[in-house]
Amino acid sequence: MVLKRIEQKLEKLVEGTFTRVFPSSVKPIELGKRVRRVLEDKKTIGVQGQIIIPNRYVISLSPKDLENIESIQESIQREISSSIRDHANDENYHFQGTLTVEILSNSSLKTGSIEVDGLFEENKGGFPPGSLIDENGERLIITEQKLSIGRDTKSTMQVVDVEVSRNHAEIRLLNTSFVLIDLQSTNGTFVNGQRVQEHTLQNFDQIKIGSTILLFQKS
Repeated sequence: MVLKRIEQKLEKLVEGTFTRVFPSSVKPIELGKRVRRVLEDKKTIGVQGQIIIPNRYVISLSPKDLENIESIQESIQREISSSIRDHANDENYHFQGTLTVEILSNSSLKTGSIEVDGLFEENKGGFPPGSLIDENGERLIITEQKLSIGRDTKSTMQVVDVEVSRNHAEIRLLNTSFVLIDLQSTNGTFVNGQRVQEHTLQNFDQIKIGSTILLFQKS
């Protein structure tokens, strides 16, 4: 199945959470299937031939179900967002704005019912997200206001390189620009061969962190 990865990731998420708060008639995998269906049904072709998928996902639950997951709602939203981002990277899909996932209450839904909608929303000012491409051609689409880079497993982009600090650098979306900021790393951050502390990224800038080369590209 094309989206088996996204379903598996969401299934692991809901196995420990949704199964405790939803009636037995709702299967943990159902949430993954709903997100998958919306993602695939609404994908479209951009003006440059790239595949564009929704960047805003709204999951509606009954008031009772939302109340039951309130303490873990933010965690669920983060994990769903992460699974969508991973799949977009795998399939070379693109977003036209920042990726967001919301879980909301819908009083018209019965307990155990789930509705998912996918929307296309540009960032304020119409600025699209950018991408980082590694030496193997793997693309990481930047869909957050802040992307962390380092050896730490919690980094948005983990770099397995002994010359890279645990929290080496980050890319922030400021107004309509992506800004690369070195986080006082041991070996420094370089753009196009020049060591930088802070740098506004331009299309096709080459970033060197440790011995790792990344290419920045505006999507």
